Amino acid sequence: MLWRFLVLLTCCAAAEQPIPFSHKQHVALELTCKDCHVAPEPGERMTLPSISKCLGCHRMSKQPIPWKRVYAVAAGVYWSHRTHLDAGITCEDCHGPVARVDVVTQVKDVTSMTGCMDCHRRRGAPLGCAVCHESR
Repeated sequence: MLWRFLVLLTCCAAAEQPIPFSHKQHVALELTCKDCHVAPEPGERMTLPSISKCLGCHRMSKQPIPWKRVYAVAAGVYWSHRTHLDAGITCEDCHGPVARVDVVTQVKDVTSMTGCMDCHRRRGAPLGCAVCHESR
């Protein structure tokens, strides 16, 4: 029960980032989620942008940027961006209206078991324990 309390407690908090960043401003430049957040093979996890991605447009230090994750999947849970994207789930379905905000916060409860199960029920997706908790 404690993990559920902690998820709810941090649900809508914005992680303070090391440098100011506006998704809204970057989307206005016609960048898409996949332009900055890539999913290396096998495509299970989307990555946070590397400094080389930023340096394509910005002049800045070549030091890595210690971005803070806004969403994180609990240990022991198997979760794949590829599976969800292949099923027609959009970035906005889970991450909310990122294109319209300057600071990304958790606007939806998508990293708790309740959040996942609710979405699976709405979409008629599998609900068995092994879907997410099977060792891989």
